[in-house]
Amino acid sequence: MTAIATDEDTACLNAINMAIEDILSVRRLDSDVRHDGQLVTKAPLEITSVNFPVKGNTSAILTNSTSFVATDLGGEFIVRVVPTGDDEYANTPFRIDQYASPLSTTAGVSLSVGAPVAETITGAKLIYSEYVFPDTVREVIRFSHQEEDMNLEILSGTSEFDEWIPNSAIDDGEPQVIAIGGYDEKSHESTQTVVPQLRGIVWPVPDDEYILNYSYYYRHPELTAADSVLEGVPQETISDIVYQATSIMGMAWDGNFAMAHFGDIAQTQATAKSRASMGGAQGRHTVHGWGSRSSGTHIPLGFPGKIIGGS
Repeated sequence: MTAIATDEDTACLNAINMAIEDILSVRRLDSDVRHDGQLVTKAPLEITSVNFPVKGNTSAILTNSTSFVATDLGGEFIVRVVPTGDDEYANTPFRIDQYASPLSTTAGVSLSVGAPVAETITGAKLIYSEYVFPDTVREVIRFSHQEEDMNLEILSGTSEFDEWIPNSAIDDGEPQVIAIGGYDEKSHESTQTVVPQLRGIVWPVPDDEYILNYSYYYRHPELTAADSVLEGVPQETISDIVYQATSIMGMAWDGNFAMAHFGDIAQTQATAKSRASMGGAQGRHTVHGWGSRSSGTHIPLGFPGKIIGGS
């Protein structure tokens, strides 16, 4: 195929992309492990006030002594505003879903819930403890800060921010734990369209800018053109992808459902190869860093034993 020129070409490209996901999504191959992930946290931003114009309405107005910039209110993270100057709501982190442009010393924002009161609260801060990962990150397997392993927890997809960080106004400092799970939309400009991304919550709330490094299983981007290349996949796995794509194309385009047999062969072979690559219990040893979660010297941090999002 030299170009995507016909409906059959498009169907073939779609079949290949489906086959790539079918073969790779349910297996964790060593060839898909990447160590180049980096998350840069944001320090809290103290602001002058937050105004809730109408009780029960999701609109709010933030005010600051200097002009807001887009990266204060939108990015690969979720922003929350904490009205620290109010006795009743000083520990309530209101999530900001969207903000409106243009920005100045005031910013109009939309909250995820209606305001509990109609008033202007002097003294507030923006906190950044929730982050989203690129679509190429399928699963995170390790996090570290300054070469020291961080506790990595699995977060229930239904759990909320306040279940993980119940005291956001006082729980701040150097990151020690990150919980990853579920998908969420980042805070964004009101005209921007966003889709849910894999989320992570850092505890405690970062009190400064920290560079966190992580390793992960890579999700290969979809092929989009005739000359697109599937990089970093072993040849024996590519053979299984070709078998799977042939099966899909034969059934979807030619209506030949006997081609399902090729899909069965592809899945069986891919599973056998994946198991073989793991090695035997006697022939392969896993080395863990001193004091990591998997070693006997692990020291629980955060909320050990807490079932996040459980009943």
